[in-house]
Amino acid sequence: MLYYWFRLGRILLSSSLSSPLAIDDEIAVSFRVRALDCDGLQVMTASQYAIYMDFARWALVTRNGFIRAALRNGWAPTVGSQKIIYRKPLRRWSPFKVRVSCVGWDEKWAYHLHLFEQHGKIKAIGVTKAMAWKKGRAVPFEQVLKQLKVNRMEMVPPVWILDLFERDLENLQRFLDYR
Repeated sequence: MLYYWFRLGRILLSSSLSSPLAIDDEIAVSFRVRALDCDGLQVMTASQYAIYMDFARWALVTRNGFIRAALRNGWAPTVGSQKIIYRKPLRRWSPFKVRVSCVGWDEKWAYHLHLFEQHGKIKAIGVTKAMAWKKGRAVPFEQVLKQLKVNRMEMVPPVWILDLFERDLENLQRFLDYR
């Protein structure tokens, strides 16, 4: 966990010193698969992909101004759900990039696409839906956009992304009923 906070601090510092981005811009953050990221077969474990998605998303929201707005308004950024599709493994010590962008939003959620790239090839795809909380309630995304001074109030996410999350609440209820 110490490494997580060290790496996150480094990303936040370097991102805050970089040029600002628009809410729908894409960034690429470079990483290397570390020894402790790997399983016995010397490939990155599934759990590490979510951590690297987190790092890249923090870099994005620092540069697009969301973090400043969150601190100013007392918002808590929260990931509501994430999906990862694995294509090919990332081997120990190999460099890779995570490209991340906000690909749309609705009244509550912002949707982010994460592409794990190595040598120009997609190794995995991650998608998250994230929101801002304040006092136990979701902050309407329109309010977030106004704080970021975004004129474009509507950006519908691709249908395939919405389909990924369509039944989350229903499946959660099924699980709770099952228990």
